[in-house]
Amino acid sequence: MYDDAPAGPDPLASYADSGSGNGFFDKIKAHSEVWIPLVLIIILFLFLSVYFGMIDAKSVPLVGGLLSSIMGDYKQILLVGQPWDGPYQNDTIVEIMQQGLNGQKYKIKQIESAQNFAHNPKNQIKNYDLIILDQTMLSDKSIPPDLSKALIDYVFVGGKLIIVGDSAIYLTGRSDLAGLPATFNESMAPVDCMIPIDSGPKCATPIPLPYGVWYNANKTKIFQGIDKIPPNPFIQGLQGLPFTVFDVYPQDDEWAYIQDFVSKNTYTGIVKSGYGLGKVIYFNYQEVGLTPSILEYVIEELIG
Repeated sequence: MYDDAPAGPDPLASYADSGSGNGFFDKIKAHSEVWIPLVLIIILFLFLSVYFGMIDAKSVPLVGGLLSSIMGDYKQILLVGQPWDGPYQNDTIVEIMQQGLNGQKYKIKQIESAQNFAHNPKNQIKNYDLIILDQTMLSDKSIPPDLSKALIDYVFVGGKLIIVGDSAIYLTGRSDLAGLPATFNESMAPVDCMIPIDSGPKCATPIPLPYGVWYNANKTKIFQGIDKIPPNPFIQGLQGLPFTVFDVYPQDDEWAYIQDFVSKNTYTGIVKSGYGLGKVIYFNYQEVGLTPSILEYVIEELIG
């Protein structure tokens, strides 16, 4: 008598229909034409954002480590200005770093005008491992006051900054004040600017040295045995390199100096200053690309 009773609902079927068991995966398969393209778009967006330096791979939740391992551990560098571009192949700061230094890869973003940082610069610069100020080929040697404040904060909390020659010697709209101490502050500025009463600021007056010789001051170890550039001017038939320097004086640790081969006058070459948790390196010659190995060792010292 019990065999003729109508069959009740199958509990396993109800379990599947409720979104559990195999039914759940069936629903995923049914909507795959929607979510698969969406996932691919998100992955592509993340890869492009990391590649072009829009975001730091390590900052992406959950998959940051995977992105870093796939794309390589790139250091993010911001170049503000327009560096010296000489007659030699691969002699600019950008070209040298694009080749990679000691196997390290760099992502370099160049913004020519510092005035582009007049609005909210702190947010624009916070994710970079290194910032370079090099306005060598520009007539405007100023930076906005807000960028100055942002860079002070950036270095204080551990950021790394390189300044080249007469870059950033003025605040925008304040040509009456010259020198890095006026742009930033006395503690952060690696060098100071002499301002004679009867002439313009020394840090704004370029001094061309047709035959300049670069010397390692105090046998600074980071240069890994390089004591002089060129090392043997008489043997090589090269009296020196065409450096353009400025009459500034160091306020902190001088790593290198430059001597005029003819007059024997000496000028500051490279100076390092520490500020808070960060570092500032000053190159007192515009032709940084003439000493690529020195640039390499400096960057390696700053960010590895």
